[in-house]
Amino acid sequence: VWRANRVINFAAGDLGIVPATLAVLLADQWGWNYWACAAAGLTAAVVLGVAAEGLIVRRFFEAPRVLLTVATIGLAQLLGFGALIMPRAWGASPSVRSLPEPFQASIEVGGTVFDGSDMIALVVVPVMLVGLVLSLNRTSLGVAVRASADRSIRALSLGIPVKRLHSLIWTLVTVGAFMALFLTAGTGGLGVGYGTSLGLVLRAIAALVLGRMTHLGVIVFSSVVLGALELAVRFQTGDGALVSPLLALIIVGALLVQRKGISRAARDDTSSWTLASDVRPVPPELASCWEVRAVRVSLVAVGALALAVFPLVLSTGAMLKLGAVLIVASVGVSLVILSGWAGQLSLGQMAFAGMGGAVFAWATQDRSIDPLLAIGLGALAGAAIAVVVGLPALRIRGMYLAVTTLALALAFSNGVLDNGYVDWIPTASFAGDRPP
Repeated sequence: VWRANRVINFAAGDLGIVPATLAVLLADQWGWNYWACAAAGLTAAVVLGVAAEGLIVRRFFEAPRVLLTVATIGLAQLLGFGALIMPRAWGASPSVRSLPEPFQASIEVGGTVFDGSDMIALVVVPVMLVGLVLSLNRTSLGVAVRASADRSIRALSLGIPVKRLHSLIWTLVTVGAFMALFLTAGTGGLGVGYGTSLGLVLRAIAALVLGRMTHLGVIVFSSVVLGALELAVRFQTGDGALVSPLLALIIVGALLVQRKGISRAARDDTSSWTLASDVRPVPPELASCWEVRAVRVSLVAVGALALAVFPLVLSTGAMLKLGAVLIVASVGVSLVILSGWAGQLSLGQMAFAGMGGAVFAWATQDRSIDPLLAIGLGALAGAAIAVVVGLPALRIRGMYLAVTTLALALAFSNGVLDNGYVDWIPTASFAGDRPP
């Protein structure tokens, strides 16, 4: 997808989970054999890939790529919901299910027994990887895909069927995601009715960043190394939650050393990530109209009235909920500044807010600092994290801020802001007991 559209596809895992869930349910509920399930899943993957490109991706053909990136996040949520409700069609509940073995055979190597599903995976995965690398690097298809990504309008004028190429690429992506999850269902089981998590996408993104998004050989090698690293972490700690913080460090470190040697095509991508033109002020002639002035005064008056009346008429619980809404709205305003004006996409704004809130709670509860001063400390902590994460991404403009902030969000949720690993965040309210 990066080669074809120059976007990060956050729906990569979810594109495969829907047909894979269908295949596993056919085996579990209707007793289909391995090969029939594979055929049904492949057919569903092809249909889903064509539909996703035609109904969603193609709508953003001429739009800035930051919009298409956001669209893939929405697509991931939609497909995840589809995978969640699919078991209900059979009256089944979410659980981990496996596929039947494709054939009865086993090989023991060093005390480890490989059955038929393992053998299929050992053969299919290398063939798929080699075929992908050769098709994109050594064939006319790969040349056409790169041309359509770098200069789509120019490619159209030369007679390259850009939109059909995009349909083919998205179909291949869906088939590849399905095969990965289908093989996983055969070797270790698949969570049916759960969908995929952003942690799966983060692992793929880490390999992409190490390969500078274009070097397929490096990406494949990095994927293998990162997979081995994850297994080592799980073996040593017994938990995979520390993998996300480790991947975040790897991504940030890789971006810090990638400024040199960046290609011209990568520099040209910067302009396509600009979401909108410069925001201009209202012309004086229009601003002086009484209708415009009346609207401004009315909005200010309504806001002031709401701030004065709501605490008097709402319960404590309702005020807490309203405060949460205003906090999320403030995070949304920061996203407007980044995406709407700077053309940058951040997926870690809640991590910045969470860090500020955690520091505020620590300062008021553990250090007995005045709440007003603690608010400033929390804001400084969130801003410091944002600067540390944002500077490496700004060295190479484009989608890299989205990559680093996604890594940050998962690292914070699984490590820094998780008292199960780092017990430093108070859980009590600084205001003490409140009347009902």
